[in-house]
Amino acid sequence: MHFIRFTIIWKSWLDKMKKKSITVWAFDKGVSGDYDLEIIDKQLRSAGFNALELSFSDHGTISFDTDINKLKSDYKKLRLNGIEFSSISTLLFDKVNIVSNDEAEREYAIKIVKKMVDIASELKIKTISISPGKVVSNSNYSLQLERALENIRLCGVYAQTKDVYLCIENVWGAILVSPYDFSYFLDKVDNDYVRMCLDIGNTLMCGYPNHWFEVLGRKIKKVHYTDVKRRKNLFLEFVTPGRGNVDWKHLKEYEDFLDTEYSTVEFFYDNIRNHDSWLKECASELDKIERL
Repeated sequence: MHFIRFTIIWKSWLDKMKKKSITVWAFDKGVSGDYDLEIIDKQLRSAGFNALELSFSDHGTISFDTDINKLKSDYKKLRLNGIEFSSISTLLFDKVNIVSNDEAEREYAIKIVKKMVDIASELKIKTISISPGKVVSNSNYSLQLERALENIRLCGVYAQTKDVYLCIENVWGAILVSPYDFSYFLDKVDNDYVRMCLDIGNTLMCGYPNHWFEVLGRKIKKVHYTDVKRRKNLFLEFVTPGRGNVDWKHLKEYEDFLDTEYSTVEFFYDNIRNHDSWLKECASELDKIERL
């Protein structure tokens, strides 16, 4: 009887645990987009991860060149190995601005989002995430905000038709810089399929992550697990989640933080290329956060 009770409690605890995910940028060629999913699959499983966040590029594995039937076949093999695709992000918005003064550039940004939505829909991935745009000095701020609102509203309608959530991420230098900015913006978009991707570490540039959960609540659909250590002169160094200044235990008081399906680490290969055990150490730190 005690064994049965223990088994039920243990299964209940496992069911509530988040799935450990990591961005493809943490792997060789992940940033360029020309990555090998079979190689990454082995690295993920050996380290104890359950999922991979893909990245959309101009060309490469997930791009305008994607052979969707081959990708579906590859994904089926990964699923049999216990690996899921948690989401799709992109670095293209570092050079393509959805609020640009150039109409052609804005249209290309929308084209990127729609293609990301199409691929996510085909693979039954629930979310994609993008930057809301970068403010430029040679254009009126209100005009840029209106462009962001118009274009993201347009993309959100398209995402809704495909049953995919479009998540807007808080990135440095973007047009939305505070939790109230984001909340106001999402209210104006007025589409339940347009939510937020909250990057935990990015909030520490000028605030605290718990305030974002307080203000945005269920508007947060996706969370990037990043952590930072404060250095002199306000410099922030990104570190393994659990080893920085983020108060993870405090965040676990927020239901909307707990309800997200994946704990997705965002990191870049250049930061860990010479550290062979980093993936396993990262997975271990995520387990510690889960047990707080």
